[in-house]
Amino acid sequence: MNKPVELAPPAGWIVTPDGNKTEASRPLVNACVRLWYARGDAEQAKATMESIKRYLKDGFEGLDPSCAIVVDGVCRVTLKRGAVKPVISNVQAVHDLLGPRFKDLVETKTTYRVTDKLIDILSNGDDDLARSLRQHTPAEIGDPTIAIVAA
Repeated sequence: MNKPVELAPPAGWIVTPDGNKTEASRPLVNACVRLWYARGDAEQAKATMESIKRYLKDGFEGLDPSCAIVVDGVCRVTLKRGAVKPVISNVQAVHDLLGPRFKDLVETKTTYRVTDKLIDILSNGDDDLARSLRQHTPAEIGDPTIAIVAA
């Protein structure tokens, strides 16, 4: 009896708006492929989007919120900017790190929310300030708008 041939899963990439590519994790690629095949099933698509959100949250460091996940030969999943946004968990620590720039970089309301300027700082993986700030600004993921097209 012939053994079924096992095909290698497709490669997946996280592509930033400036064109940089990094290899996507296998679970993230698998979730994107499941989303592609679940397009017509609203409940399955919603569950799959939740798993994509979990993978994005776990891997937020260095991941641009307006990136695309490209699965070779299958699909391209594009995230709307703002789907992944850092939140401030320790206001005093962030205030101490930013000093006088705090008022310019943090929008103050009942809760503290970061500005786009601070998101830009947090996205700089080589900056010592960004690394320190990321300890106090975990990602909060809302309901993202996800567009998916054939690759």
